[in-house]
Amino acid sequence: VAALLALVALGTGAAAKEREAGGRCDALKDQRSEYVRANFTGELLEGLWFEQAYRDPAQVGSSCQTFNITASKDAGESISMDLRVCYGPVPFEITEIYTPNGGEDRGYYLKRVKAPGSKLVQLESSFVDVTLSDDNTRYATMTIASCISKLGVHVEELIFATRERDPPSSVVEAMVNKAKSLGVDPGNLGYVDWTKCKQPQNSWSSSLKESLVGRC
Repeated sequence: VAALLALVALGTGAAAKEREAGGRCDALKDQRSEYVRANFTGELLEGLWFEQAYRDPAQVGSSCQTFNITASKDAGESISMDLRVCYGPVPFEITEIYTPNGGEDRGYYLKRVKAPGSKLVQLESSFVDVTLSDDNTRYATMTIASCISKLGVHVEELIFATRERDPPSSVVEAMVNKAKSLGVDPGNLGYVDWTKCKQPQNSWSSSLKESLVGRC
């Protein structure tokens, strides 16, 4: 999202990729799994997540990406996602807000940065797929696709995240393959190397400084 804001401000498509669809984001709504369409609820997303793979211009050069999610108890309400990353030795935090994108479509949102004026730049976002934990109390994996075409600039984002910091590679591979089966083009994914991150697994502090001590 930060990269998108910069692109719009500069009026350049240098970090954007035009698609044959004419820069439209129409396909997102149809790229949700049957489970998401019928059963998705934001409440089961709450808690700490570890990003495993991504396609996002804003994350180029970043590492150790985590999300902390809070959600309304109503599946039709908003989701707040705190993203914390490292750019070299420098920690960075941003909060993204997902609000329902009209209608009764589960898992279909508009995403924006929590900042003044951010409603002017919102990305259509679909929870492409989620899987339940073994005890069925929360989601264990999530895949999110986002897209925007504005002022001649087309930007697409993908997030593959898990509850486990170091899941088996087969888990991430299955997530990517599921996304492909739903019509999502992963493109050139970046992968998070958690072996280079010192943050203890499953830790999340309300203080950015405390959370990132020893990690960046």
